[in-house]
Amino acid sequence: LVCSPQDLGVAIKSGERIELEIDDNINMNLDENSIKQLVEILLDNAVKHSNINSTINVNLKRDRNNIELLVENAGDEIPKGEEEKIFERFYRVDKSRNRKEGRYGLGLAIAKNIVLNHNGSITASSNLGVTTFKVKFKNK
Repeated sequence: LVCSPQDLGVAIKSGERIELEIDDNINMNLDENSIKQLVEILLDNAVKHSNINSTINVNLKRDRNNIELLVENAGDEIPKGEEEKIFERFYRVDKSRNRKEGRYGLGLAIAKNIVLNHNGSITASSNLGVTTFKVKFKNK
């Protein structure tokens, strides 16, 4: 399934596309509004840090006893050693750029809090120009 960021309520820079791959019959007992907010934060982050005219991949799948949400984008990498810090409140990798854009470093901290409140885990990694956010929830 391919859609534009506008279809998902996400502002875009220029030409980004979102490709969705969702496994069938995934059921989770989670707070719907919180999970919508989590996805919006991760998509907003991916759009803001992706290359122009690139594709953002969103996958929701089963992985053994977990449900896994992956959001991947090609663009700005997370510097090595910063992968955990980006989830801290007010932390910004490039402080001057984010200040100019009116960003305050709260989105990923909120995302982590949502995930932890649902007994899940969230990680971020970058490799060869691709950044991946991985969220895991226990499938009960």
